[in-house]
Amino acid sequence: MAQAAANKQCGDCAMCCKVLEIEALAKARHTMCGHFRKGAGCGIYESRPAACSQFVCAWLTTAEMGTSWRPDRCKFMMWGDRQLMVDVDPAYPDAWRREPYYSKLKQASDRRRPGAVDVVVRNGREVVILFPEGDISLGPYQNLPIRSGYRMGKPFAEYVK
Repeated sequence: MAQAAANKQCGDCAMCCKVLEIEALAKARHTMCGHFRKGAGCGIYESRPAACSQFVCAWLTTAEMGTSWRPDRCKFMMWGDRQLMVDVDPAYPDAWRREPYYSKLKQASDRRRPGAVDVVVRNGREVVILFPEGDISLGPYQNLPIRSGYRMGKPFAEYVK
C-alpha cells in the first residue's frame, strides 16, 4: 500500500467513506458509511475490510497536490493505478469542471504527453471520459471496467504542479 505524503492526513475528510461502494459492508455508492463517526473517523478502523484498508487516495499519497486538492475541499476524490478515477461528491456534480482542476485533469489525459492516463469521471450516475479535445459521456454508471490501453508512465503529480 502507498504511503501518505509527508504532512498529509485524512483529517476530517471522509470522501472515500461517502462516494465509494464497499461490497463487504453492503455500503452503496454515494451514501455515507454507517461506521464513520464525525470527528472520530472510522468506527471499525482496526477491523475494516480490505477494500477500505487497501484503498489509496491520490491526494493523500501525492506530495505535489496542495490542500485545494484535498477531496473534502475540491468535492471529488481521485484514485487509481492504471487509470485516474475521479469520483465526484453527488452534492457537487460540477466540482471537477472548476479550475484549476478541469484543465489539470485534461492535461493528464493528453496522449501527446508522456505518461498520459485514462481519466474517468464518475459523476453521480454518469461516467465521463476526458480527452484533450472533449469529454465523452459513456452514460449511466454500470460498474464495468473501463480500459483503453493507456499505461501509467508519469504520475498525476506531474500535472498538478
